[in-house]
Amino acid sequence: MSRNFLMVDPEENLDVMRAFASEARVKILKLLHSKGPLNVIYIADALGLLQCALSSNIHILIAH
Repeated sequence: MSRNFLMVDPEENLDVMRAFASEARVKILKLLHSKGPLNVIYIADALGLLQCALSSNIHILIAH
């Protein structure tokens, strides 16, 4: 299995660290990495999230 790593200096990129501090956001990123672009309805269903919760998490990821 191939692994991808992101090197982040927590002192310089605290906002990035906060973006990854949620299990839901990590699951979203893993799903998008494995499946490619998806619509929010598919992502919400695949992860068992409400669309409003998904929207909030995507907003945080986009902002960082």
